Amino acid sequence: MDQTMKFTQTTSAPRMTVRWTAAEVIEGTTEPSKPSDVYALGMTIYETIGGKIPYHGKQDVTVVLLVTVKKQPPERPECMKVGCENGDELWELLLRCWNYEPRKRPSANQVATSLAKITSKPLCLT
Repeated sequence: MDQTMKFTQTTSAPRMTVRWTAAEVIEGTTEPSKPSDVYALGMTIYETIGGKIPYHGKQDVTVVLLVTVKKQPPERPECMKVGCENGDELWELLLRCWNYEPRKRPSANQVATSLAKITSKPLCLT
């Protein structure tokens, strides 16, 4: 099955797609919230821009470890050039969306405003 069409879920309740789920929800310390939705939004933007699911090529158990213990975001997509102003701005926005601390994540409105500014000029993606 094509990896982009495969939905992954944990075997414990509540069921979730770990690649788009914030650490605090995976850990069960909180219910889904607006900050966890922003985390998922960042992962969705990542997938849309990069063309691959978050943590592509890694097993779910590894993703859980990377998100909850190592606090490691997915790798920057090759198409998002380092040193390109709006590519760097987009990557920084995504990193803010994935901040381990929910209160430090931007709001959905702030993400929309930032995206409008970033995409007001052509993205230098390869």
